[in-house]
Amino acid sequence: MSKQNHLSKDFFVEAPEHETRQAIMGIPQFINNITFINEDRVTTSLGFLYKRPSVEQDHCINVSILPLTNHQARVMLRISYANGQFFQKDTLIYNALLNFESAVHAAVNGSLPNYKAQEIKTGAVRTYLRSVTMFFASVSVFFLSKKVAG
Repeated sequence: MSKQNHLSKDFFVEAPEHETRQAIMGIPQFINNITFINEDRVTTSLGFLYKRPSVEQDHCINVSILPLTNHQARVMLRISYANGQFFQKDTLIYNALLNFESAVHAAVNGSLPNYKAQEIKTGAVRTYLRSVTMFFASVSVFFLSKKVAG
């Protein structure tokens, strides 16, 4: 997998472009770790900062909205690290992207006051597999040392 400095995602919402824009602009009022940064009138995009209390690196999210019909819009998200850092596989940035997408859906549907962000799962299966692998590696080293010594 090659290194990259951003992720993109687009999806459709059942709301006109101007209502979608207003709903997205209201997200920082309900979610305290998302801050509005700027509006770029040239590219017609909105900029947000996604902060995590436990992690020092912040994410920049650019949102573009394209009107499709009188009742639908296309929302395009582009997320990157605030410092422009490259990454290969990063659960934090994927989680931030999915959380922002679900916040947009909640804002458009009017359920933003009840919105809860998904936390990153620690991966119990991954921890279990790592422990089992370490156990068998230890056992094999033990038998290998007995064979060499004997």
